[in-house]
Amino acid sequence: MDRVRWIYQVTNAIAWLKQLRIAHCNLRPPNILLDDRSNAKLCNFDSVCNYGEYIQGATEPYYKWLDSGSFGVAGAASKQFVIGSCGYFIFISKDLVLCEAKSDLHGILIFGSIIQKCWKSSYLSIADLKCEIVTSVDSRDISDRCLSQLLVGWADAPLETAPEASRNGSPSASTSLLRVTNSLPYLNDLQYRVHSFYCLLYLMLNTRKCWQSISAVLRRLLSASQRLALDKYGKSENLFRQTSGRWLWNEAHQMSQHTRSFNESALKEVAARAMGINPSSHRIRIKKLAEGASNKVFVAAEQGRRLIIKMPDPLVPEHFITASEVATMEYMRSEIGIPVPEVLAWSISSDNPVGCEYIIMEEVPGIALNTTWHSLDVDQKFAIVDQILSLQTRLLQGSSGFSGYGSLYFTEDAITLGLSKRQPVMAKVPPRFCLGPLANNDFSDKRLKMAGVDGGPWHLPKDYLTAVAESFITKVKTSQHELERGHFLKEPFSFAVNTCSDTSPAAAIELLKQYEAAVPYLVSCYQEPVNLSRPALWHRDLHSGNIFVAPSGKITGIIDWQGTVALPLFLQARIPQFLAVESGSLLLELPDGFDSMTEPEKKRIWNNYRQSMLQQYYLSSLPDVAPEVSQILEGDPFASIRQLVTILGGGSFSRETDVLVLRELLIHIQRTWPEMHSRISSPPPCPISIGPNELRQHRIDGRRWNEFKDLLQHYNIPVAREGWVPKEEFEMQKRQLKVVLKDILNSLEDEKERQEFLDNIGRWDITDWKGL
Repeated sequence: MDRVRWIYQVTNAIAWLKQLRIAHCNLRPPNILLDDRSNAKLCNFDSVCNYGEYIQGATEPYYKWLDSGSFGVAGAASKQFVIGSCGYFIFISKDLVLCEAKSDLHGILIFGSIIQKCWKSSYLSIADLKCEIVTSVDSRDISDRCLSQLLVGWADAPLETAPEASRNGSPSASTSLLRVTNSLPYLNDLQYRVHSFYCLLYLMLNTRKCWQSISAVLRRLLSASQRLALDKYGKSENLFRQTSGRWLWNEAHQMSQHTRSFNESALKEVAARAMGINPSSHRIRIKKLAEGASNKVFVAAEQGRRLIIKMPDPLVPEHFITASEVATMEYMRSEIGIPVPEVLAWSISSDNPVGCEYIIMEEVPGIALNTTWHSLDVDQKFAIVDQILSLQTRLLQGSSGFSGYGSLYFTEDAITLGLSKRQPVMAKVPPRFCLGPLANNDFSDKRLKMAGVDGGPWHLPKDYLTAVAESFITKVKTSQHELERGHFLKEPFSFAVNTCSDTSPAAAIELLKQYEAAVPYLVSCYQEPVNLSRPALWHRDLHSGNIFVAPSGKITGIIDWQGTVALPLFLQARIPQFLAVESGSLLLELPDGFDSMTEPEKKRIWNNYRQSMLQQYYLSSLPDVAPEVSQILEGDPFASIRQLVTILGGGSFSRETDVLVLRELLIHIQRTWPEMHSRISSPPPCPISIGPNELRQHRIDGRRWNEFKDLLQHYNIPVAREGWVPKEEFEMQKRQLKVVLKDILNSLEDEKERQEFLDNIGRWDITDWKGL
């Protein structure tokens, strides 16, 4: 089992270095050391480079010499090969000879096939390789103790997992360790820590821009190649990470999820080629333009020409979302005629000279609607609503070529990604597009693939809704050990105190099974007499920042198509966000006494009235241009159920509030069950059973949740943005948050609830928290 653990630890170390865009260029058995706890450590960082740069200092047979006369560039392919070669050495105890390797691997039950896949570069990323290592070990029914040894972090192995012979720091001749790894010396703890200190402290200080006082000392302790690689990383740090704001809680985790490093020089070359110019004779400037919830946007400029570059943050699943977004934009542009920017270059893999996925596109002409909306007159605003109605009508017409539900891909990319399950899409060039698996965080979860959950595409709407339920059930089951420790459902600022209703993993699974049983009946409500469940594409984030207009008010472009998928129309249709009116604020006529109000009050009411009129104009126009959408938005007797299904399907089922939303949905279904089957003489029995006591506890939780949410909203605490605030507002918001928490604590009279609230605060990881 030690051999398995060593391979996993080496793979884990390589994956960790990749996050820093650093590749070890001379990884071989002499440079893999064992500490006195029998944990593998990497050493000898004299030969390093950035991902995407050519490998220098490598040696055969651990790196593959290519026909091009080099070892190629540092990326997933080269790292897989070296992991496979080192794994071969660890198991076979001799250097790699490719002509003998195939027969040697027959005796390696677990890792033989993985090593061969590494040599063939079968994995899209090192993360996929790590996942298969764990999966392969788990599938062999190895004991929990052995699995826990495998998963020990590469610098954190507990003493009890180390072999007895190595506890005093020297190997015993009686162990098989020397026979297996006669080139892997032991490294005492002090030596390892000194070596790690020089590399990691330099990197940390350079990253945080507080290294000036000791950088010179550290630079003398590092080789020239190390300094070059680390300095390149530090200079572009502001491009890599979130700089416009901070998080009030979970800041370290959030920052890691929003920091993506890349090779800036390589990106400039790709941008230059997209412009059709010679990279060596033109100076491309890269500037960060915006930071979104899941990506960063840059502008590449040269001599008046500007291109937009979009890069996903690490929280976005690899490959699929980028591949689907590019295909969706091209489908909108070339097949439907929606004004979207033309994509000039893209990569659906990080294994490229840039070192990450990217989309390079033309800049949309015009300006964002949110910058000019206030200056447009009423007629121009009505004209924009008319244009949006026309675009949405084209979306519905363009969806007629779909025979199922899923995400759009180029057929070529789908084949590259190994998507064997595909549905062709009617297009001007027939084989160009296809429907494939849903490209989102939920169905990209590797646990679902291992459990056999259908990720799409689906032919029937009930199959999609059933798959959503099954995906949640699988994730709850596979994460049950986390749930029981409270790490999964205790989302910051979801509840002030513990819930009254049962939000345990077992209760969540039971509710999900009831929902799964009700799915076929939900779909039938939207299939007769008019089929409102047909596949449809729909832009689900149509706020004014994603709409670009000319000075005349003509729409020149729609941006941000990430996450656009083909789903049942009754789950897609929604009022565009730029026409939204706050709940309970719809105002169709001016109130009495309007003229005598103060100017600020008159302005607020007038803006609300005008927004309400624009929304009503949109809704009243729908019957003529999109009657199906009109029926869903205005004539749907089960609107509350549909909205809750949409909310549930758009989440990840990882919070206590998700259980609350699910139970609320089931209560609505149970209450309207007779109405849902009014056309049937003998309706089927309702599969949902929410008893009076459970209903009472749920209502208490619902009231507490709404009160807590209203209080946080009143003080502008950004719960919906995961605690993100603009940098200039951080200190003020932090003080405001402390005031809110004190007020809540003082309002709780029950001592048990006060203690629960204090315990929750401790779990919420509030930034710079020093207590109440």
